[in-house]
Amino acid sequence: MTGSRESGTVAQELMATGTQLYDPHTPQATTMLSSARFPALLTALCLLVGTVLAHGGQYRGPTSGGPGVPPGPQSPGAPVLGGPTTGGNANLDKTSWQVWWQLNQDRYVGATGNATAKDRSDVAIPAMRFALERSKSPDVLSASLIALGKCAVDDPKLEVRQVLKKHLADANGEVREAAVLGLGLSGLATAIEDLSGLLNDTGAGRKLTGRSNVDERMRTFSGYALGLLAQRSNSAEAVGKALDGLLVALSDQSLQERDVLTGVLNGIRLLGLNLGEGATYQRLRWQAMDALEAHLARNLSAKLAVAQSHALTAFAQLARNGSERDRERAIRLAVDVLERGREAEAASYVSATIVLGELLQPKDSEAIAVLVKQVSQPRDSLVPKFAMIAFGQIGGPTALEQLTKAFRDGKRDVQPWAALGLGLLAHEPVVAAAAAPATGTKSVKPAFRSEVESVLLGALKSEGRDELKGAIALGLGLAGVRAAAPLLHKIATDTRSHDHKGHLLVALAMLDHRPSLNLAKSGLGSTGVYLGHAALALAQYGERGGSSEVATSLAGIVMSPDYLTGLAACAQALGHLKNAADLPSLVLMVLYDKARIPRHARGEASIEDYRAAFAAAAIGAIADRDPRGFGAQIARGMNYTPNEQTISNGKTGIIDIF
Repeated sequence: MTGSRESGTVAQELMATGTQLYDPHTPQATTMLSSARFPALLTALCLLVGTVLAHGGQYRGPTSGGPGVPPGPQSPGAPVLGGPTTGGNANLDKTSWQVWWQLNQDRYVGATGNATAKDRSDVAIPAMRFALERSKSPDVLSASLIALGKCAVDDPKLEVRQVLKKHLADANGEVREAAVLGLGLSGLATAIEDLSGLLNDTGAGRKLTGRSNVDERMRTFSGYALGLLAQRSNSAEAVGKALDGLLVALSDQSLQERDVLTGVLNGIRLLGLNLGEGATYQRLRWQAMDALEAHLARNLSAKLAVAQSHALTAFAQLARNGSERDRERAIRLAVDVLERGREAEAASYVSATIVLGELLQPKDSEAIAVLVKQVSQPRDSLVPKFAMIAFGQIGGPTALEQLTKAFRDGKRDVQPWAALGLGLLAHEPVVAAAAAPATGTKSVKPAFRSEVESVLLGALKSEGRDELKGAIALGLGLAGVRAAAPLLHKIATDTRSHDHKGHLLVALAMLDHRPSLNLAKSGLGSTGVYLGHAALALAQYGERGGSSEVATSLAGIVMSPDYLTGLAACAQALGHLKNAADLPSLVLMVLYDKARIPRHARGEASIEDYRAAFAAAAIGAIADRDPRGFGAQIARGMNYTPNEQTISNGKTGIIDIF
């Protein structure tokens, strides 16, 4: 590891003193560090003592299944559990309301982190740099690169950009892609030129990769990365330069790669999330909107038309914080797609529905009528489902009528979406747009809480389907119907299936029902997706103390058929709880003593490599400079339904990463 040791950082001291790092074969191991100098590390080591049973659940794990262990089972419609190269849902069920909730829940539930700038500069960043120097595992390298980007601070001594750039030429494609995303997550303006070169396959970009051309996936993620960098930047100049790079690619009419176009358009959507007020930002907004409208007017091949649909959702995010004229312009584009209904535009129907949900207000009766028609005569089977979310975001009497009708009399597969929509209809944003225009939060809409309570609570008392109960519970939580808490508590207590119990715990936490706190705490000793739900509920309660139990579980998982499930679940749970006190123990898992870990007969990595990768992913989630995490931004207003590998392939798509 290179760089200054002046700060006396944890990772540097570990290396400099020859400390015996975490070794699962000697759980009673201690350190050579002074207890006076590093009491937090000694405390963290105490957490690592002992072993626990392996976790189970629905997580699939790496495509290879790990060292000699086949992938675990995957339940239909299971939410995404992901990591840089270590997770996801191999068969993303885009019709599932659970997937929509998993991707969007951070907008409505959870807690911001408590990591400080010092935690990032003295613990997280040096540890990730050390891991990148000493590990050869693609999983560890990818997770560390993503975490390094999330934690990056603009300190030349830490050399974050240089470290990330070094891995753009890695032999492993997943590592290269993680380095690209790390540059975007860093928010460093100096990385814009690098990313633009990669996206547009310039000579400078090729030089960074050490190849004759920049491969398609790297270009795709460079588009996302430019948008992420702009979204994380406070500089209008940086946003403008990032937009320039994206628009060069968008204007390239020779571009035939669908994934690359998808990355470009979603990069513009991400950039649109952070366009503030003032003449400079307005100029950038109009520049981008003009380019997107021109792109939408192009007659593309059927293959590229699927990607073209992302231009609508990008347009919506640009318009969201703009003028009334900007909003009306975006609405017209979406309505036109739904009304024309040309077969070549089939992939745009969901995008248009999402746009109307993001932008419409109850006063927009004509556009709402178009959406109502789409529910009864849909252009695509997914439209009625996403229309339920849209109605919830729009609000107003017509939306209430449509949601109530769909919930009571609609198709079984639409009813859970309607329950979520009813909750959104009555959900009150924490901050109104007038108070913070740059947040993109819509004006507080009239809340129909009593009507929503009557519909959902009445159904909860008689509903027999566990899956629908979960959606109803979340709807009641979103609506803030506290009267539902006692019944939800009873149902949660009586429910044995963890697949459905988790949503009940989250709903009870949203209602701040303190008698249910122990139910959530008991879930920390559980498995898979349920562990994540329990952790999310505790985060909503503001209870971080149980995170040490999860860290201990992560440290103690041993080889078993579902060990990858357990590692992923623990890492994601720690990411929900976002407790900076866990960073030292996680660092020790990342920097385990490789010399003491036996290799497998075929030279495969040990379970410790996978543990280190998930520990690094957890560090990134805990120390992320974005208080809600980058996943919430990726999902905001995104059409994730097209079958594109870089959106989701079960392992390394943009929504498979946390």
